[in-house]
Amino acid sequence: MRSYNWLSFLVFMVFLSSCRESQKGSSNAGVMGQGVPINPSTSRQKISTLKDSIKNLSTNDFRKVHEKSKSKESYDTWLRKYQNTTRIAYIEALTTHYRRFPKDSLSADCLWETHKTFAMSGNLRGALAYGDTLIQQYPKYENRKKLLFDQALLCDQLDDPRDVPRLKKYLNLLLMEASLDPALRNQVNDWLTNAEVPLSSRVK
Repeated sequence: MRSYNWLSFLVFMVFLSSCRESQKGSSNAGVMGQGVPINPSTSRQKISTLKDSIKNLSTNDFRKVHEKSKSKESYDTWLRKYQNTTRIAYIEALTTHYRRFPKDSLSADCLWETHKTFAMSGNLRGALAYGDTLIQQYPKYENRKKLLFDQALLCDQLDDPRDVPRLKKYLNLLLMEASLDPALRNQVNDWLTNAEVPLSSRVK
């Protein structure tokens, strides 16, 4: 009986200790994955690793990986899921870095990369949202002119509903940029004049 009570006490102490560690870990805002401290350096490394993985999506021999996985899914289906999962993880790493380290020099680029990734995947509203955040939070961003042009182009592609005031806002902000190439300035002025006409109608 004493042996049983001692064993019960031991189990209880282990449980209590694990609860304390869990609470300690949950109260520490700087924890990522298996207790690894989050700081700008480790966050940057995670982003770099995921970015390399995306670059290698079209160069690695994924058929061999698919065969080794013994997946019942077709190769194309399996590859699409792998690509989507990797991109989602990349976006999550980018946005997490921005939220936790807004003053870090990489944070503006994180929003820029998120904006581009959403745009390339066809999620125009998501791209516009992150573009707006970048414009507001980092008004001196080095790629600001390109960002404003991209925002206007994305906005002009939205048909349901079409937001002309928002389009004009991006174009006017672009015209306010110093050292804007004269040819581009003329193009933007013409674009602004015809902002009421949908892009799909203008390119025909």
